Amino acid sequence: PQWGHSDDSGSLSGNVTLTVGVRSISSLILSASRKGPLLVEEVAVTMPLPKSVKTTNIHVNMGTIYYDEAAKIAKWTLGKLDSSKKPQLQATFQIDGTR
Repeated sequence: PQWGHSDDSGSLSGNVTLTVGVRSISSLILSASRKGPLLVEEVAVTMPLPKSVKTTNIHVNMGTIYYDEAAKIAKWTLGKLDSSKKPQLQATFQIDGTR
């Protein structure tokens, strides 16, 4: 995954963008009898947020997202990855208190 994060310290808000993709691993040893592309299945991403997060807004372009507001944990379930698609999660949040 690739993470991008920026924080607007003036308003105590921020955002996170997470992109998940498939890439080849040259050190992976595969059976000579294997035919077709390597499948990546049952993909899930768990993203804990700081306890100081007051509100959050999370969107995904693929799969499903579940946010546990009490525990401050987002779980993104993607299932099987397709190498031709770019699944992305975007979240904005407000932080309670001061730094």
